Amino acid sequence: MKNSLPHIIQYCHVKNSSIYVDGKSIYHFDTDNFEVFADNAYKNLDLKYPKFHKMDNLSKLGFLCAEMLLNNLNISNYEPQQIAINIVNKNSSIDTDIRYNNLIAKGTSSPAIFVYSLPNIMIGEICIKHHIQGDNLLFVSDHYDTKLQYNYMSSLFENKNCEVSIGGWIDYIENNYEAFLFLVEKKNNTTDLPFTIDNINQLYKTISK
Repeated sequence: MKNSLPHIIQYCHVKNSSIYVDGKSIYHFDTDNFEVFADNAYKNLDLKYPKFHKMDNLSKLGFLCAEMLLNNLNISNYEPQQIAINIVNKNSSIDTDIRYNNLIAKGTSSPAIFVYSLPNIMIGEICIKHHIQGDNLLFVSDHYDTKLQYNYMSSLFENKNCEVSIGGWIDYIENNYEAFLFLVEKKNNTTDLPFTIDNINQLYKTISK
C-alpha cells in the first residue's frame, strides 16, 4: 500500500439525542439528558461492554461514536500499531474535574471518578476496546481546528507506519455534547472520499447544529 492515498471511509455523529452514520440516523431516543440517552443507546444497540457503565460522560460519548463508526468496518485486518487516533475537543475533561472537585470540597474522594480527570482517558477507552496501539493524541482547542488535525494525521500517514486513522471532535460539558468521528484508510479506491480539509469540514457540517 505504499502508493495508496488516504481516503475517508466512513463517519459518525452523536448529538441531539441521535446517532448518525454517514449522515443517516441509526438511533434516536427522545430525551434532553445525555446519561439517559447514552444508557438507552447502550441497551438498544446491544453493545455488551460492561465497563461502559463505569465511564464518565465524555468517555461514554466517545465510546458510542467509535462503536457506531467501526460497527461494520474491520480494522482488525491491520496490525494494532498501524492504527492511529487523534481527537480535538474544547472542554478537556473539565466536566469530570468539576465533579471530582465537588467531592473533595465535601471531604471525600472517588478513585473511580478521578481516573477520568484527564481527557485522553476517553481515547484510551476506545483504544482498549478496539486494540489500537498506534499514535494517539488529543488536542484541546476553542474550536474544531480541522486544519491542525488534518496536518497532524497527514504527517502520520507520510512519516510513520500508519495505514488507518480515526479523527474527529468529541466534547462534553454540563449535558452539552457533540461527537464527530471519521475513519481514514490508505487505499487505491477512487469511490471513497479523498482525505482533505474541505471534505472533513463538509462531513462535520452534515448534521446541522
